[in-house]
Amino acid sequence: KIAKSASIHASAYIAPEGVNIGENVIIAPNATILCGVEIGDNTTIGPNSVIGEEGFHVFKDLNGIKRIVQHDGFVKIGNNVDIQASVTIDKGFMGRDTIIGDECKLDNLIHISHRVHIGKGCYFASYACIGGSCDFGSNVWMGPKSVVANRITVANNARILIGSVVINNIRQNEEVSGNFAIKHEKHLRADARDMFC
Repeated sequence: KIAKSASIHASAYIAPEGVNIGENVIIAPNATILCGVEIGDNTTIGPNSVIGEEGFHVFKDLNGIKRIVQHDGFVKIGNNVDIQASVTIDKGFMGRDTIIGDECKLDNLIHISHRVHIGKGCYFASYACIGGSCDFGSNVWMGPKSVVANRITVANNARILIGSVVINNIRQNEEVSGNFAIKHEKHLRADARDMFC
């Protein structure tokens, strides 16, 4: 189902079934929308982005050959979302869809793994990478080249600063940085201590 007001570039690929595209959606050149994707109104999908890709979950079959699990879930993108160039969003599986909330802004070259839930108004800068089954609250900022490990919860208004590697849950209004990420305030104190010692 594609709304009449949607604008889809001639070079974009839209799966022939299992896709729902809302009003005033813009899909840029060479974007790929696969089966199992719902896109809300007034949303933009940038060039070369792939929405609804299989996630990276591997198992061994009866012959011991490693195979990628076929995903049976959806990608649900809200209203007024801006997804820039070369973003990949994997679909959900095992009863949990991948959800991008209303008014989120995703910069270039971002990867969002399967089963991730992102709340309203989150901003993610370029090269951000989010592991599977993560939960993000609303108004979260994620800086360039930051990574969040799988099954992490990031609460409302959290800030993940540039290049952070997050392996623990982040509380509401908390600001983290570093590899592995800790409260940014601790880094500032350590820097100040080193400067005056």
